[in-house]
Amino acid sequence: MPRPRFIYSFAASLDGFVADPKGGVEWLNAFGDADYGLEELFNSMDAIVMGRKTYEVALKLGGMPSMGSMRVIVLSKTLKPAKHKKIEIWSKSIAALATDLEKNGAKRVWVMGGGVTSSSFLDAGLLDEVEISTMPVVLGKGIPMFGKAHKAVRFGLMSSRQFDNGVIVRSYELKESAAPKTKARRAKK
Repeated sequence: MPRPRFIYSFAASLDGFVADPKGGVEWLNAFGDADYGLEELFNSMDAIVMGRKTYEVALKLGGMPSMGSMRVIVLSKTLKPAKHKKIEIWSKSIAALATDLEKNGAKRVWVMGGGVTSSSFLDAGLLDEVEISTMPVVLGKGIPMFGKAHKAVRFGLMSSRQFDNGVIVRSYELKESAAPKTKARRAKK
């Protein structure tokens, strides 16, 4: 059985932020006049994985909406499972999570969160697709769409859709993870 495909799908400002400095996403309300393919994306997923901070923002915004039978997994070493019964808390490695999801039959997994979560999947070599809904707004500062990556990762454009309100949704697929490996050669004497 192949491992699940991990898709990082998110909205970002023109200057690359997924939230304001305090994690707020109220600036997205101005663009709530279209679906941007979100319902189709949601219906194609077997599980959702998000970072703790994204989960905490969702709780502040009114709680987690019902996800039906979909697994909702929050990456955290500090949350206590007894206090969060609607979700699974995952404190092991990203690689162990991929193995667990594969064993449980997941085919497509939505990665949600900011730079820390996305970079964790990049570094583990597990981010297969990136879907960016670019909103025509500049925030100036905030939480970046990617944190520090520890290696170069190339993606190729799969599709691009433009909406009347200026939003552009682009989907990318992993092309190669890290620079091509080459053996160092010693100079001949």
